[in-house]
Amino acid sequence: MKELFESYCKRAAECYSQGYMEKAIDFYLLALDISDNNPDLYNNLGSAYDNLEKREEALNCYNKALALDPQNARAWYNLGLTLYNMGNAEKAINAYGEALKINPDYYSAWFNLGVAYIAAQHYLPAVECFEKTTAQRPEESNGWFNMALAWEKAGNRDEAQPCFEKAISLNPEDSVAFYHLGNIWVNKGDVDRALNCFAESARLKPDFVSAQNNLAVAWERKGDYKKAVEFFKIAVRLDPNDYELQQNLGFNYERLGMWQEALPHYQKSAELSPGNAFMHNNIGFCFLRTGKINEAMPDFQKALELGLKDYANMNLGHCCLIRKDEAGALRHYNESKRNFADKMLFQHSMEDDYKALAVYGISEEYYRAVLRKIDK
Repeated sequence: MKELFESYCKRAAECYSQGYMEKAIDFYLLALDISDNNPDLYNNLGSAYDNLEKREEALNCYNKALALDPQNARAWYNLGLTLYNMGNAEKAINAYGEALKINPDYYSAWFNLGVAYIAAQHYLPAVECFEKTTAQRPEESNGWFNMALAWEKAGNRDEAQPCFEKAISLNPEDSVAFYHLGNIWVNKGDVDRALNCFAESARLKPDFVSAQNNLAVAWERKGDYKKAVEFFKIAVRLDPNDYELQQNLGFNYERLGMWQEALPHYQKSAELSPGNAFMHNNIGFCFLRTGKINEAMPDFQKALELGLKDYANMNLGHCCLIRKDEAGALRHYNESKRNFADKMLFQHSMEDDYKALAVYGISEEYYRAVLRKIDK
């Protein structure tokens, strides 16, 4: 019987190491039929179940292992892993803590305890965990990366920055570390360094949507809208159903005066976020700037219905003026001004919008005369 037990254990371990979890489970169960007082077998069986994402079965195994051997650090650790994978970070923290009481040098327990603390939004305790892991294994980049992440989430970018830099020095292929370092440079106001980090992140992982997006935003901040369009196009191609990406691509086309190119992206953004009044206003303005007033008015009206009472009224006023309805234009302009919290912004916006009306043959002299009649 002993030889059969050992044979089952050996075959279970072989199947486990080769990734055949179902077969491993069968052999572990056969072994337990012979001897059910072995905590290591329950621990191994739990790991096999966990690999198949059978979490409840795994928990049951770990609890049996701990009932037989409460000082089994590995069983406490595995229990923590399973609880974390079930979305219960707080209980995972307790399990990892028990493992560390038994074995204070348990590297993986410290590491995953830190991960669980981050998930539970306990960022400073997470930092302490990763200080332990980086002291034990200073050559491993993951510890430095996660310590940086904990500092960043705690709002301490000055502490996070050198940790991200250390992680990158140990693993120059870490796209995500470059991405987070770029965000830190953005928050510190150094757009050039941020741009370099996002560019490297995107180079290392071309399908990293957030890196492509932030690279585009960095170019936008530098005022290079052509470059911003280039990278927003990549981001949109990777994730066409992100309404903000569609919106930002449209916005940068607009800044280049490319109204026809901006239009389909605003339309897609509005389709993805139906209650977005600003997108309907932008769609209307694209139509207005390309001489299509009849197509513009329904979107301005929709923006107004959705609550955009400042800009939508302004643009409806422009439409009335184009249609030679000066009284209607003034009614909308007055309503627009009433809804602008910043009256100087209203004035500047009205002055800037003359370019949109010039294509309809409205003279600047007449437009300024109309502006003087607002509130009169």
